[in-house]
Amino acid sequence: MEPENRLVARNLEKNWEAKLRAAEKLDREYEQWRRSHSITITAGDRQEILALGENLPKIWYAETTTHVDRKRIVRLLIKDVLLDRTREKGLVWMQINWQTGAMSQHWVKPRVRRYDDMEQADLLRRRIEELKAAGNRDGDIAEILGAEGFQTTTGGKIDRGAIWHLRQIWGIDSDKKARRKVVDRWDDGSYTLEGAAAVIGAHPRTIYTWISRGMLDARQPFKHAPWKINLSEERIRELRDYLSRVRRLPANYSNCIRQKISAASPCVAPRFQIQSLAMIFIQPNVPSNRHPLSESRR
Repeated sequence: MEPENRLVARNLEKNWEAKLRAAEKLDREYEQWRRSHSITITAGDRQEILALGENLPKIWYAETTTHVDRKRIVRLLIKDVLLDRTREKGLVWMQINWQTGAMSQHWVKPRVRRYDDMEQADLLRRRIEELKAAGNRDGDIAEILGAEGFQTTTGGKIDRGAIWHLRQIWGIDSDKKARRKVVDRWDDGSYTLEGAAAVIGAHPRTIYTWISRGMLDARQPFKHAPWKINLSEERIRELRDYLSRVRRLPANYSNCIRQKISAASPCVAPRFQIQSLAMIFIQPNVPSNRHPLSESRR
């Protein structure tokens, strides 16, 4: 060895020997600790450990078990957990990898803040649309949905305010908006006021007058709701025929009938038209709901 390298070699050898002595010391100390802390599991100890595993729920919910103890139990049993919220709406897929190497998969229903994240969001929206189209009020819809088992995002009871909120966020028309829409027929096949006027060929005010006189089979689901008028093809033909007879009369015929003038007066028209208007205008003892046209329907 070169003289200039001997000093470096002696320092390396000295450090190496010091490390070896430290390693031997640690080995001796470990052997001493292992002999003094040796644990021998007997058959009885093994049964107690197995019983502890079977009673894990009891230990978990015991009043003496702290949160720190629960975390330690979880770390002893579970290696890691995988979560996925995109597999199915309103549910969370979970895979648990256990310390033993086993694996289990589960579906969990989480608590949500938005109705769109609920598992039954699509069904709830469809039911509200159906019930609203049938003419139900928000309060009635809330009672029906509550009876069907629907709840709010927090698990509470659905009330009228919740239905109003859902209609706003889902764009379901209210009664006023529905009335502003000009449609001929409802989903159940009945006619709207405007639809009945169009199919018969009359003014909507005339249709309303006929409803008030009991000449039409009409109903309102609730006060101030749109009218639903049931009209058969035969009934439509009767009303059209009635209008055609009335519209052929001269403009001054109403005054002629009220004045009870004779057939020789300047108001010239077929006799059956005079009798028809007379039944409408100058019979004071006939109630308004006993209209001649409604009598013919009976």
